[in-house]
Amino acid sequence: MSTRRHTSCAAALGLMLLIQPMAGFAAVATAADSNLHSTSQQLAQRSGRSGGGSSGSRGGGSSRQTTRQSNQGTRQNNRQTNQGTRQNNRQTNQGTRQNNRQTNQGTRQNNRNDAVNSRQDGRTNRTDTRQDGRSNRVDNRNDTYRKAVNNWDR
Repeated sequence: MSTRRHTSCAAALGLMLLIQPMAGFAAVATAADSNLHSTSQQLAQRSGRSGGGSSGSRGGGSSRQTTRQSNQGTRQNNRQTNQGTRQNNRQTNQGTRQNNRQTNQGTRQNNRNDAVNSRQDGRTNRTDTRQDGRSNRVDNRNDTYRKAVNNWDR
């Protein structure tokens, strides 16, 4: 719709400039004022304000200003409250993360110690088993040797 309005304004302007240059400027100024007035009426209707003129659309100015100031104060209080809440949450989370790190560190250390002890126990058991096997072989060998020596003449 605005393109149509600009096109008709341009056509009217061209015609007026052909007829009388000074009268054309006066007509354009009048058309611009009427467009401005109709635009302000449309804006007033969109925002929910009633009234045709500029004085009617400005009613309740101090009320709006009071509401704005109240809203601004509420927003400021909300920002401060949210900032404090975020700060408290950050501190709480930081403490929780630190506790979790310490707990995990202790758990990992205990697991490492258990693994080391388990490996060492396995080595000790294997060594003891091999040593027992050696002792048994040596004892058996000695017994066999003694039997053979004692029975050589039979």
